[in-house]
Amino acid sequence: MAMATATQSYIDFESFDDGEIAIYRRRDNKVPTYQARILAPRTAGYVIRSARTSNRDDAYAFAKELRDDLKFRHRMGENVKSRQAKTVISEYLKSQASHSRFENTQVTIGKHFNAFVGNKNMDAIDTALIEDYFEERKKAERYGRKLASSTLNSEGGEIRRFLKWASSRKYIKAIPDFKKVPLKTKARPAFDRTAYERLTRNARHWVNQAEHSRVRRDRVLLWNYVLILANTGIRVGEARNLQWRDIFKSANRMGNQ
Repeated sequence: MAMATATQSYIDFESFDDGEIAIYRRRDNKVPTYQARILAPRTAGYVIRSARTSNRDDAYAFAKELRDDLKFRHRMGENVKSRQAKTVISEYLKSQASHSRFENTQVTIGKHFNAFVGNKNMDAIDTALIEDYFEERKKAERYGRKLASSTLNSEGGEIRRFLKWASSRKYIKAIPDFKKVPLKTKARPAFDRTAYERLTRNARHWVNQAEHSRVRRDRVLLWNYVLILANTGIRVGEARNLQWRDIFKSANRMGNQ
């Protein structure tokens, strides 16, 4: 049985099996959870993971299971010492430079995701961490407004592509599963029949009030523009792009054009 010791950085430090396993808690961590440190098989260095528990026995059990898993992965020829996320992200960006969506990849993966996970190891990227990422992104603003759900889901697509690529190169064992951000639908206000009749009646009166021919011409153009929007349902941006070649004649049931 190991004796718990304390250092300048750690408290409750215990080492087992000739240093293969160690558990400890960090002094600067506000949450008193244990860390597990495993001597990586056939490599120089350690694998360190959060045991995510403040119970000493549970932390030790976690560390033993992690040690056994690392040894198994080593026998299977897999990487046992996880690479740092920012190193893998840099490699990924180089591999994607020729793709048409590379600008979006740079912003989402190279900037936002890298800032959140870059200093962590790849095998620390799990569902919980990605959900934490999106909680942070929901607080972000662009042009003075919160990010739309569609924007966050677009980022989610970029993250899935990155994780799939990382999995294909055995940088992670499995691709974390995370849900899409629910879309917020905003119903656009619409005229009811009473409001539409009031609009057409007052608009005709407004056109006839013009005293100058140029003013009347401008009001007629605006009135026709409003009628086109109201009776076709097209949006303002679509109406701006209308050209004469987009307009064609059609006949009704009576044959009138």
